[in-house]
Amino acid sequence: MSTENFTPAGPGAPQPEVKKTLAFVALALCIVASILMLAGHIITGQQVAAATGGDISQMGLDELSSAMDVADKAGNQLLVFVGIAGVLNLVAFILSLVALIKSHPKTMPLIIFLVVIVLPGIALAIGRAVQASILPSV
Repeated sequence: MSTENFTPAGPGAPQPEVKKTLAFVALALCIVASILMLAGHIITGQQVAAATGGDISQMGLDELSSAMDVADKAGNQLLVFVGIAGVLNLVAFILSLVALIKSHPKTMPLIIFLVVIVLPGIALAIGRAVQASILPSV
């Protein structure tokens, strides 16, 4: 048995498929975070719209108070959704950056890195637009 061409893999040299896996995990985390942001905006918008029930100017003081309570709870719920999405996006950013730095054909990790940067902003803008269309105009 010859050991002339044997080079052991060092602990600091990840294999190429590990780098691709990091990039795809980052992309998956970013997509999940974007879905969380969209769902948070849609759910809280529907809760507030259901609480107000239509024309706010025709509500009494008790109805306005209960609608404000629902809106406050919905705002806190939206903060939870966006907070979890933010943490997921941070992890996705770090993973995609590591994959970009360590890989040598950088095309695929670069595209995923750009998607991880741009997709949360797009998801947030779409979520805000959908929430604004759900909520009644005052």
